[in-house]
Amino acid sequence: MKHIFLAVLLFSAVSISSPAYAESAKEGNSSLFVITDILIYRPLGLAATVVGAGLFVAMSPVTAFAQITPPHNAFEKTSDILIKGPVRFTFSRPLGKFD
Repeated sequence: MKHIFLAVLLFSAVSISSPAYAESAKEGNSSLFVITDILIYRPLGLAATVVGAGLFVAMSPVTAFAQITPPHNAFEKTSDILIKGPVRFTFSRPLGKFD
């Protein structure tokens, strides 16, 4: 009887603590996410920003031809994709948040 009681008690403790642990990991601010963000994702975002800026400059003549036809926003769309997106990902987002 003692073993059954301990088994039920252990099962109850495990099943109660699992949802609580899942909620804290759901927020995404754990130290593992922050360290991964600082060491991997921020440098990759900076590299994407530099490469995107270079591609924007290289594609400017082609973008100028696309700018001729309406709605005349080719440079804006190109800069949103190649420069502003990586800049927001790298510099504007809080540490550890990947949303």
